[in-house]
Amino acid sequence: MRFSEMLDRKAEEIQRPPLLPVGIYRVQWTQPAEQDSIDSSKTGKTYDRLTFVGQVVEAVEVDENELAEFGNVQGTRVRHNYLFSTAEEDANATELRLTFLKEFLMDLGAFEDGMTLSEGLGNAVGTTCLVEIGHRIDGDSTYVDIKRTFAE
Repeated sequence: MRFSEMLDRKAEEIQRPPLLPVGIYRVQWTQPAEQDSIDSSKTGKTYDRLTFVGQVVEAVEVDENELAEFGNVQGTRVRHNYLFSTAEEDANATELRLTFLKEFLMDLGAFEDGMTLSEGLGNAVGTTCLVEIGHRIDGDSTYVDIKRTFAE
């Protein structure tokens, strides 16, 4: 259906589709990590954000009934974000986030001793790993959340 045809839909006809069910999936990381900066109205701080975009290859350990309700999971896009505070007083938290990023890249087989972080990020495209999907509630909305990743 073309967008011009969708313009005639009434608000009550537009429903949020079901979320990717909770469970473990094989995900392929399909594009270079995106980098941007965001300002937090809650903390008043600026964060550098690194976002990985991947696609589900297959469900590994997911409830069959929930999969049936969702439909075909193959190709479903998922995002994995890392936030790094730019504030000097958050240096320890930033180092911890870097450790998490290093572990993720190692799960992908994209990063090893002797490499720079930049090289590891460059090697991530096209790799796969296992991902535990959960759901995160934020106010009135629920979102897909990557709880952890691990090597295959």
